[in-house]
Amino acid sequence: MGVGMSKLSARQWVDAGLEVLEKEGPQSLKANIIAKRLNVSRGSFYWHFSSVGEYHQAVLKAWSENASSVFNDVDMKGRDPLRELISKLYNSDFKLEKAIRNWAQEEPKVAKVVADLDTRREVKLGHMIGETVRSPAMAHARAMIVYTSFLGYLSLTQQPTREKLYTYYHQLLSDARAV
Repeated sequence: MGVGMSKLSARQWVDAGLEVLEKEGPQSLKANIIAKRLNVSRGSFYWHFSSVGEYHQAVLKAWSENASSVFNDVDMKGRDPLRELISKLYNSDFKLEKAIRNWAQEEPKVAKVVADLDTRREVKLGHMIGETVRSPAMAHARAMIVYTSFLGYLSLTQQPTREKLYTYYHQLLSDARAV
């Protein structure tokens, strides 16, 4: 017997949606597909969400908050916050981020959420790098290089080792401190 409507929370639906999105793509973010996975009726879905669109927004919000937490959880007073951030980024599992970004290519509402997240990340990086360079313009330029290289890394089919990436970033950012 499935989980009853009163026992399944909206968060459980969202978590199931994130899992389905990562494994199967946005075409599977439908009430009937998720309900079957959760072994509940579609009525349970509509108990929490008035529409599939509202559900998609909840899934995107949960992803965005989680994706932002990597940047927000960096100890800015630590020994090397930028290295800590880069380490956290490249030690993450990117499957969900790739799935969201692929979805964004076809859905403007998703693209807006991704663009907003990218902007927040770029600003955070700019502030972090700004602590080590004299010029705000240089801090912004370095932040864009670091962030866009991360986005490029996501699309590589043969990714360099994380150790190699740390070396590249260290060289880039060491030079940045001299500017």
